[in-house]
Amino acid sequence: MMVMGTHNRAGLRRLLTRSVCEGVIRRSEIPLLAVPEGKGATDVADVTAVARVLAPWNGSPHATRALRWARELSLSLGAALDVLYVEEPEREGSPDEAALRKRVASVLGTGDGWTLSMRRGDARVLIAEAADSGRYELAVISAERRPFAADSVRGSMVERLLRHAKIPLLAVPTGRLLSLRKRPLPAAATR
Repeated sequence: MMVMGTHNRAGLRRLLTRSVCEGVIRRSEIPLLAVPEGKGATDVADVTAVARVLAPWNGSPHATRALRWARELSLSLGAALDVLYVEEPEREGSPDEAALRKRVASVLGTGDGWTLSMRRGDARVLIAEAADSGRYELAVISAERRPFAADSVRGSMVERLLRHAKIPLLAVPTGRLLSLRKRPLPAAATR
């Protein structure tokens, strides 16, 4: 894992100065913990301060990989894990809540330590709102690895959280960056 600070730049300032953290996340083969500006060293060093971890999950293999990271991290910190599933309005057919819980349990295991909540709406908005709700000390999300031009203005979900979230964000890479990399990831990076 890599740890970096981030300035939470947005708007014109983001377009003009770019974010080193965003650039590293786009190309990183390992998870990156981005700590927003204003978080003191004691806030990050005191792992007992992490009581709840937010893990947005859409059921994709990439999000499931990030969910596994979130589970391991929350267990090691003794923190509760809240899985947030956002159903986008343009998707056809609502998933059955019981079936969704069963899918999450197949990844996380049964028992205490995690909850699942389902919301309907714009995932970019709802996940950012949850991250800034004051309920969480850490968010873990899948970070799609792609070149800058792919999302230069609007940005990906992880980049939106980097710009606006007030809590640390663990970005778990989705896998190989096809347009920039020709070799596969080492086996250790795919766990």
